[in-house]
Order: sequence, then structure tokens, then C-alpha cells
Amino acid sequence: MVSVNGRAVPLSFTGNGQVNGQIPYETAAGAGTAQLVTYGIGGVQLPIQVNALAPRLFTANGNRCIAQNEDGTLNSASNPTKAGHYIGAYLTGLGPVNPAVPTGMPARSVPISLPASTISAVLGDWRITPSFAGMIPGYVGVGEVELLIPTDIAAGEQGFSITVGTARSNTCQIVVAR
Repeated sequence: MVSVNGRAVPLSFTGNGQVNGQIPYETAAGAGTAQLVTYGIGGVQLPIQVNALAPRLFTANGNRCIAQNEDGTLNSASNPTKAGHYIGAYLTGLGPVNPAVPTGMPARSVPISLPASTISAVLGDWRITPSFAGMIPGYVGVGEVELLIPTDIAAGEQGFSITVGTARSNTCQIVVAR
């Protein structure tokens, strides 16, 4: 079990040296404390900073964005997205959404929960307004941002990041073909 400020964190993965969970939406922003409890024994309390907005794009294979090309296939060096087509990237940390999704519960499909904050994206040298950003129905704390790849963007690996409100995500790579 993991707790933040004494409140249990819904866990989505535990493995050798890694624990993934969702900080409860009800947790106030600011200084906090996280604690791992194993077999009923509490570990050291660690200081953390809790932010209302903390976008983080999912990555794999180094720093490649976990993103789907328009045809539903995974974006990769051997399977790039094409300029003029859509791509969807996965992330967490969108902050408050409307309608709200209770902590630990999957997002609903009707109505789709959309972020309360403005979202923008950068792909390579391009600033892009996403065509969609919201929670993925059936998943806990996982969102998607979709955007149209500019027709005259350069081919190759392009750095991708998003900004939610004033909080900027990590930058990962999306592969584009002409």
C-alpha cells in the first residue's frame, strides 16, 4: 500500500523497484508526505510536492512517446505517423476534469471527462492546438491528447510536449514521415 498525506493511493502497478499509483484528486496541492507500507510495516515517510497539474507523457523504448498513429498502430521508427494525419499520445496528470472522475475509478464514456485547463502542444518547431484532450473511458487516471500533424513538418524524430494550464510535460519523441 502507498499513502499520500495519510490517504490510500489506488495502485495500478507494482513490480521490482517500481510502484505506480494515482494520487487522490482530493489531495491538496503543496507539500506532502508519501509512505510505502509493505506487509503492514510502514516505511520511511518521504516529502513530496503535490501539484494540481502535472502532465506526464507515457514513454517506452528510451524516450519514445507511447502514441498511436491514425490507423491505430503504435508509432515507432519502423512505423512513423504521416504528415497531414492524426496521432494520439497517452498521458497522466491532466488535473481537474469535467465531469469529475472519483479517485480510483475508471473514466466514463458518456460524457467524456475533459480537462478544466487549456491544453497546447509542441511538436518539433510547431505549436499545435490539440483536436482532443481528455480522459480515456475505462481507464483510471489515463488521458489522451490527439493532434493533426502539420503537412509541412520535417520527417524524422520530433520532440513532443504538452502544456496543461501553465504546467509543461516531459518531452518525448514522435516519428514522422512525409
